[in-house]
Amino acid sequence: MFFPNRAVEIILGAWGSSLSKSADDQGRTACRVLADAWQATRLADRLPSRHALLPEHLPTWILPHLFVMAVGPDGHLVYRLIGTALVDLYGVDCTGRPVPCPQSDHRFAALLEAPYAAIRSGRLQWDRGRYVGPTQRWADDTIEYEQVVCPLSDNGEAVDRLIGAFVRLPLTEDRPT
Repeated sequence: MFFPNRAVEIILGAWGSSLSKSADDQGRTACRVLADAWQATRLADRLPSRHALLPEHLPTWILPHLFVMAVGPDGHLVYRLIGTALVDLYGVDCTGRPVPCPQSDHRFAALLEAPYAAIRSGRLQWDRGRYVGPTQRWADDTIEYEQVVCPLSDNGEAVDRLIGAFVRLPLTEDRPT
């Protein structure tokens, strides 16, 4: 497999042992691997290009947790790729669909803040939290998650694509009262 950057090849090779881990461990590791690969593709203060970090360059066990979003000239996002673990979580394949902005869809504001923060700052965003859905029922509508969102740029400055990993974590026992 060809990697555009030797550092990425070394990082991904070092994470190859993750193939033997459980699905939960692989999901959590997906965020770390993607963040490490993104850091390795940066050149000084320039953002990596989208060609420096393509999904086909990543280990296959990361792909179910992966998403890619295109950034339009107006700043709106469109899903370009969404992994099968995310399709299972959402119940729909969002590929090709617009991503709601946190201000217009308050139900998902906490989940969507990281991609928009990555665009504004041009920096990797790492987020871990709990989302309680619209029914507000703990067991039925609550997820704990970890996500990493990495900005990419064809010119090294303006963010025009995001690649990220989103992992559903097991619920902890500290339920709200």
